[in-house]
Amino acid sequence: MSQNQESPTLSPIAAFGVLLGVIAVILGFLALVVLLNITEVWAGFLFLLYWGGIHHLALKEYPAATTGSLFGLLLIYLAHNVGTILGLPDLSLPLFLSVICTVVYLQILGKFPLVINLAAMLFLTVGTIPQLAELDILNIAKAVALSALYFGLLAAIGNTMMAHKASVKEAVKS
Repeated sequence: MSQNQESPTLSPIAAFGVLLGVIAVILGFLALVVLLNITEVWAGFLFLLYWGGIHHLALKEYPAATTGSLFGLLLIYLAHNVGTILGLPDLSLPLFLSVICTVVYLQILGKFPLVINLAAMLFLTVGTIPQLAELDILNIAKAVALSALYFGLLAAIGNTMMAHKASVKEAVKS
């Protein structure tokens, strides 16, 4: 839906009900984060913002959103470590730039869209903020994976319930 189209408006009571549902879902996610000792919660919410905000939790976009986000995390890791990994720490920047140029070239060509996509570029962009350089990339990946699993499962359940409700409604009509 474009921003120029009007979205259906909810009554204040219905909107409040939706708000309560959102609060419950977020609290459930936060409880899991605490239980699993995941500290980089922002990364989970960044995944949710991308998949929910851009793709409206569309299940057909879920695989690319998830793999792209995780690939973006891999690129972040390489941004900080590729020179060391290859035993050429003095060449870290040129090595990383060559990786990024290759990834961008592949994105321009439309190759590997399941992995090389806007989600990857979003995570790469955020992850290269200098203040994030010292964060634990594994903990960030756990937050993204948990977010993808949790919100993906809830979206799948919601879609199944809505499809069932629609089929019941259609059956009643006939």
